[in-house]
Amino acid sequence: MFYFICGTESRELKYLEILDDIKKKNPGIQEFAFDVALKEDDKFFEKLNFNSIFGGKEILVLKRAEKLGNIEEVLTLVSNVEMDSKYVIIDFHTEGSKKMINYLLFLMK
Repeated sequence: MFYFICGTESRELKYLEILDDIKKKNPGIQEFAFDVALKEDDKFFEKLNFNSIFGGKEILVLKRAEKLGNIEEVLTLVSNVEMDSKYVIIDFHTEGSKKMINYLLFLMK
């Protein structure tokens, strides 16, 4: 499952709500958080692309994705990944207009 959180306000609350919902439905699920500001995006994509037949379900969080610059490329990479055992949450801070946010949501489809 893929979640894309964007905007300026209430992103943290939405993130916590999604995380809580996932954890309720999947007790014991492993969570991994990566922060682009700390240059952990390579680790995120590595973990995203790694599939183990013995591994359980995982939550992968990419924080501050706006710092990557090209969100289209990020969404393309994420959309090409097998998501059967992964929950991916991307946090993208944008002060753009609703038109920009709608464009980003369109790219996810």
